[in-house]
Amino acid sequence: MAITNLSINNFGRQFRLLRATQFLQGGHNISETACLVGYESPTHFAVVFKEFFHKNPSEFIKS
Repeated sequence: MAITNLSINNFGRQFRLLRATQFLQGGHNISETACLVGYESPTHFAVVFKEFFHKNPSEFIKS
């Protein structure tokens, strides 16, 4: 996308991960959050989350 300099896939991933932070801060657990943002596997969600935020979802919840 010209405005963000991100591909459609990366833009969608970034949007989903940013939305995931809202769910985690709102008290949803990691499995629920993964499902709510479209990941079938909480494990895969955690890997992608850590790649983007440099901390896993449980570390994010604690901070």
